[in-house]
Amino acid sequence: MKRKKFTIKEWIPAERPREKMLLFGADALSNAELLAIFIGSGTPKESAVGLAQRILDGYDGNLELLSQVPAHALYRFHGIGPAKAVTLKAAFELHRRKGLPVQEDYSLFVLNGSGDCVRLFWEYHGDRSDRESWFLLANSNRRFLGLVQLSSYVDTPDDLDLGDLLYTIQDHCASKLVFIQKGDFTDPVPSASDIALYEELKATAELLGLDLMDFLMVSETSHCSFADLDLVPILPYR
Repeated sequence: MKRKKFTIKEWIPAERPREKMLLFGADALSNAELLAIFIGSGTPKESAVGLAQRILDGYDGNLELLSQVPAHALYRFHGIGPAKAVTLKAAFELHRRKGLPVQEDYSLFVLNGSGDCVRLFWEYHGDRSDRESWFLLANSNRRFLGLVQLSSYVDTPDDLDLGDLLYTIQDHCASKLVFIQKGDFTDPVPSASDIALYEELKATAELLGLDLMDFLMVSETSHCSFADLDLVPILPYR
């Protein structure tokens, strides 16, 4: 006879994550139990708490590291699909925003120029390392969808990972992109390598049905926009 799965519902109430929080408060829950509340359910062979613990173990128990991975990186854990991955990302994003001033609803923000992109980049992503590469995402009407950090700093066409673009589409359904290269530029001026990287990015984006609107080189004191320098064909912000 097939053995019945021993689910969280069969645990004593004081040990179920939701009931435990109601009885004893959030401080009484382990990190795995807190994550399990967001995950909601496990697999036929594993409870939500077990699944949550397996995810934590995959990042050495480091919540900060877990909070920074893209949603698609969580698909490797059996039992986690797009819905659960996005739920976890939403929880971490709310935590990130809790110490920030009250902000406008960026989901209604329309990109009308490079200045809008730079402003969103600094206000939305906060201070991190000195050398990073990002995609700013927008829909077909140039409405802001989010920022996605690439897995590594992109400096030349050889550094470009096509998977980063593919996963960006999968996670966010973007149709327009702005590439942002953050560095310690004192006076950012495009080099031959930068222009080659832009051409490679644009060609790759077009293959995937995406519009690369701009290539931004950003530092804490200045920025350079390929669109503003007329290096981008047509009028990308129109």
